[in-house]
Amino acid sequence: MFSSHKGLKRKTPCPGINREEFIEHLVEEYYTTTNVEAQEQVTANLANFAYDPINWEYLKKKEAIQVFLELLATSNETLKLHGIAGLCNICLDDMNLLRSQLSNMAIKRCLNSTPTAQQRQLKLVKTFTQDDLDKFSQLTGDPNPIHSTSLPAETRMVHGAFLNAVVAGLIGTHFPPGTIVLEQNFKFPKPCRINIECEFLIETRNERKISTITYECRQENNIVFQGLAKLLISNNKLTK
Repeated sequence: MFSSHKGLKRKTPCPGINREEFIEHLVEEYYTTTNVEAQEQVTANLANFAYDPINWEYLKKKEAIQVFLELLATSNETLKLHGIAGLCNICLDDMNLLRSQLSNMAIKRCLNSTPTAQQRQLKLVKTFTQDDLDKFSQLTGDPNPIHSTSLPAETRMVHGAFLNAVVAGLIGTHFPPGTIVLEQNFKFPKPCRINIECEFLIETRNERKISTITYECRQENNIVFQGLAKLLISNNKLTK
């Protein structure tokens, strides 16, 4: 049974959130939550809203269709099903004919092939000097002698936060402006030394609104820093 604007107004308690605002909230929650169950619940609601023509303009305006398209590329079968359901529901919208045709093509690819994660690499080669460590210690207020000349150069250690800051710099310069780190986990398997070349490597596992990246820093074939992060980016493409 389709709804009318009069019916929606009657069903909405006072004070209450209207349908357009609620859909906007759902889309925002999908992109900001890292909880898979919450994403499944949100996308199920969006797919259900796509059934009723009265919601079509709201869904297009709040970019819910983009959410449906992104769901087709996920490895989560429930999210993928919600994406297909949402697109199939909204494809009857005449004003959305071109997008629905593109969606149908995406659905066919989704059903007939096993999706593989898109990967892209960023690399940076850097050698840390004692001057770098001194400046970083002064900036952060870190007086730990393991970063200072009180120890022999061969036993001196680069700040772990310094290594992470280099990764943050790569993210800031190679991803779209406004990228936000939502979650991060990392470790330091071995100490990083000064005056020895380091190679930083970032791999992007996908290029979605919420992207997952892995990163590492190697020194003389030893991993001295590695981690994983989830990023909230402003679109689906990395800058070149």
